[in-house]
Amino acid sequence: MSAVELDAPIPLPKRNVFCVGKNYCDHAQEFARSGFDSSAVAGAVPAHPIIFSKVSQSVVACGADVVIDPAVTQAVDYEAELAVIVGNGGRGIRAADAFDHVWGYTIVNDVTARDLQGRYSQRLIGKSQDTFCPMGPFAVTRDEIDIADTEISCTVNGETRQQSNTWLLIFDILTIIETQIRPRSPH
Repeated sequence: MSAVELDAPIPLPKRNVFCVGKNYCDHAQEFARSGFDSSAVAGAVPAHPIIFSKVSQSVVACGADVVIDPAVTQAVDYEAELAVIVGNGGRGIRAADAFDHVWGYTIVNDVTARDLQGRYSQRLIGKSQDTFCPMGPFAVTRDEIDIADTEISCTVNGETRQQSNTWLLIFDILTIIETQIRPRSPH
């Protein structure tokens, strides 16, 4: 492995990287208290998935430098996140059929300029700066892990900063896929 340089599992996604905000109770409550959450409400846990995206050009390989321009942001944060790789697209996907569309999983670091996110009351600008989506280093097929019980953690300079598990998700993967891909009902 020392003789090769790994790229992100999906180095330039064809579409934006779709994300779900505040999908762990602890993070939702922590973020509501942070002062950067322009959508904070009492209780902090969302009633429905909060969908946002990162532009595909923000993706870089795991271990690549995250470029932080101090003239643009003074409050950069990180979040270890499970990434679901959809291999078989579609529309109107029901939760019961969602796993038929999942190819596998990888990990991303959801780097965020919190000050930009708060200032503009939306997520795209603060989450889509160049290099703000380190991905990988590996992808696994959906049958390789127990997605109902998978640990996700983040370490910074050897110190564990985040540690959680997929069984603590507020909205499970099936619900998220149904929410993101299912078209809205006509009025």
